[in-house]
Amino acid sequence: SIIEGAGSFALTLGSGIIGGDTMTPEDFAPSALWSIGSGQAGKILATKNALCTSTWECTKTLGEQIMLEVAALCIYAAFAFLLFEIAMTIISYKIHGLFMLLFTPMAVLPFTKSFSEGAIQGTVNNLVKLTVIAMVAGLASHAFGLMDFPPKPVFDDIIPAVLLAAFIAFLAWQSKTIASGVISAVPQLSAQAITRGVGN
Repeated sequence: SIIEGAGSFALTLGSGIIGGDTMTPEDFAPSALWSIGSGQAGKILATKNALCTSTWECTKTLGEQIMLEVAALCIYAAFAFLLFEIAMTIISYKIHGLFMLLFTPMAVLPFTKSFSEGAIQGTVNNLVKLTVIAMVAGLASHAFGLMDFPPKPVFDDIIPAVLLAAFIAFLAWQSKTIASGVISAVPQLSAQAITRGVGN
């Protein structure tokens, strides 16, 4: 219950920071997040299908159709990578959380302190990373929700979607680095600082 509650708080905090106040921890489930990405990719593919009304129109707009396909593929890839990062972070967070609950009492003894430090640090790292991932997911949800395409898009209309998908994937990939920067900032959230408090 402690680990689940802290994880849910991290997701709510991350989405709240980015302005996703309506998002709940359930909205970060793989199916819910994938539906967001799939919906936005579906808009692009629907626009692509609208360009192909006849054989001549299909031939004439072949370049635009290919660009729309690439944009949809980039959105699918970005959300797939985001889901992978969230899943791995949650699994790692729960495993470290279990070890933290088991090993925290060992912080009172000098020769067993290292066990508790590792477990606590892993839990804190993944908890902060979970908050960062929630911010990225909230940003993706809002940004793609606001994006729309004209009936006959040109390259300039499509490239923002591709760049946004790449940016979301990059943020998800860098979420561990961002979380490390937060942890090393003041006040420090290092295992040594936490275990000193536990020991005292």
